[in-house]
Amino acid sequence: MDSHSFSHKDLSIHYTKFGAGPTPLFAFHGFARTGQDFALFEPYLKERYTIYAFDLFLHGKSSFPKDRIEEKPISEIELKHFFEALLSRLSISDFALMGYSLGGKIALSLLQLFPNSVKEIYLLAPDGIILNRWYNFTSRTRIGRKIYRYITDNPNSYFTMLGILKFTGIIRKKMHTFLLDNMKTKKKRELVYNIWRTYSLIKPNIDLIQKNINNHNVTCHLFFGKNDNIIKPKIGKGFASMLPNHARLHIIDCGHVLIREQTGEIIQKIINNEKINYHNH
Repeated sequence: MDSHSFSHKDLSIHYTKFGAGPTPLFAFHGFARTGQDFALFEPYLKERYTIYAFDLFLHGKSSFPKDRIEEKPISEIELKHFFEALLSRLSISDFALMGYSLGGKIALSLLQLFPNSVKEIYLLAPDGIILNRWYNFTSRTRIGRKIYRYITDNPNSYFTMLGILKFTGIIRKKMHTFLLDNMKTKKKRELVYNIWRTYSLIKPNIDLIQKNINNHNVTCHLFFGKNDNIIKPKIGKGFASMLPNHARLHIIDCGHVLIREQTGEIIQKIINNEKINYHNH
């Protein structure tokens, strides 16, 4: 395990390397996590991949300028230039991708931006396939950002609304817990806002991505939790249905947390071309 950092202009990203396989794999974690999560996959992937597990901007040891969050969030072209510089530094031309939840949106965007370089992609309950209206409203419109700022300072109305939605059955208990946990302190509410705003201009073009997968013969594996109420399996089914020759959907008996041993075991079997018994997952 090696720890590294890379800076380009005013952006700095931290990553940890796992494994020693011949194929570089860029891995991106979920909200409020770090690249260290992917250490769990090392035993399963180390023969095939060298994993570059990144801390997303505003996570772990990666940074993003605070004075840019509100008025100049990272753009897709900036993301492209940043990774072009990183690929040049690492002397990497072709690579695989892995993205979990929020990190799925980054992986999808890199597939869109580097269609000639990506040969494989693993998407674990990825954000970015469909547009979340609440996220779009609060991160990309001025009135939405003002409302969120009000909630940050005056959260009681938000908590009351969540209680009503849970009581009426509009949202399930797990979703209620997830939303409550990520908003229960002012520090967490500010973190949510800052992360949402920082990535607000990163909007994967799913039609173009699907064309890239088809045209460049990218192997795509989609993993979803059977009981995931945050990013539901039907999203993966819809995405995979447009890629019958290149995408394979894996439904695991779990919720949203997909960085787990079961997922690693399945990926290992994919690498080794072994039969997958989903009854054990």
